Amino acid sequence: MTEAIAGSWALLDRLRQSGWPVHTITNWSAETWPEGIWAHPRLGTAFDTVVVSGQVGMVKPDPAIFRLFCDRADLAPQDCLFIDDSAANCAGAESIGMQAVHFTTPAALEAALIARGLLPAG
Repeated sequence: MTEAIAGSWALLDRLRQSGWPVHTITNWSAETWPEGIWAHPRLGTAFDTVVVSGQVGMVKPDPAIFRLFCDRADLAPQDCLFIDDSAANCAGAESIGMQAVHFTTPAALEAALIARGLLPAG
């Protein structure tokens, strides 16, 4: 992954400006996660809670990784909105009670966040 998806960081910034915490669960390996941070330095500072599959020995869509995330972030599943480009990963999150949005484009995600009242229209 060498190129960021145009618009994704802007949505993350808007969520933060609206007062929402932003977390990540990633299926990166423990070995390549530092390379990802090197390629995209914001990955290292953008998230409140980070769960890296290769570091915890679990992968999405296993419900266990979503439970681990909730424990680490001290959040109840029903208080989380999980966003992912994999429908299977979204189903994994939903299986423990999280809400989920299947990411297709930044514009579609923006519309979903506005519809949920998480971002102001704009």
